[in-house]
Formats: sequence, C-alpha cells, structure tokens
Amino acid sequence: MVVFLDAEITLAKDYDFDVLGHITLPQRYLYRQLEKQVDLRPFEKQYKELFSILMEREKGIEVNTSGLYKGTGETLPTPQVLKWYRECGGNLLTVGSDAHRASDLAFGIEKTYQMLRELGFSHISTYENRMRKEQRL
Repeated sequence: MVVFLDAEITLAKDYDFDVLGHITLPQRYLYRQLEKQVDLRPFEKQYKELFSILMEREKGIEVNTSGLYKGTGETLPTPQVLKWYRECGGNLLTVGSDAHRASDLAFGIEKTYQMLRELGFSHISTYENRMRKEQRL
C-alpha cells in the first residue's frame, strides 16, 4: 500500500489530470483475497499528504460505487478516507459506477449521494472538455 500511495503522490505532483480515480485501488483486491475490509488508518498521513497536493492543484477525486456491488459493501474510497479528504479541505468530487455491464450502470449512485451529504459534501463535479461543472447533491 505504501508503494501505491507514493506513486499516487508522485502522480498528483507531476502529471496533468482533472480528477484522480481509484485512490484506494489495492483495497479492492486485498478485500477479495482476505474477504474483509482492510484498515487504512495506518495510511492516514500519506492520504492527507495526497489530498493536500490535490487541493493545492485544484484537482478532484473520484468516488466509485463499484465496491457496493463488487463485494466490499462500501464506496471506493470508503467513507473514512472521504472524511480525511474533507478534513483537508477537499470538495472536488466526481461519482462513477465503474460499470462494465449495463446492469451496473449508475448502481448505488443515490446511496452514494446520500452518504456524501452525510459527510458534509454539498455538490459533485462533472467534466466536459476538461471544463468543470458543479451539481448540487
């Protein structure tokens, strides 16, 4: 996980993008192997460093609903990681379902919107031609 986060931090510092997705990607695969949620609290410092860089660069993160239908039962990143993001001043979010089948398209979106409201987020962003638009939750 440390190597992954170091790579994410380098990516956040040095590359051109609008939204960073899959910021907890190893968690998905560790869950499949261990059949339990991985505790990310030991990595809080690295996540907060990543989020500080993203805020400085006015970049967002993706909240992916695939964990709701692919086993973990939580969004990726989890509510805990999203709390850290919010604590760092993070407010640029996109939401996607990572659907590879039509039946999974938009799965869990409303549940995710509700969770984001409960965490104190008021809007999400969408992008078209790299132009950000905000939508109230």
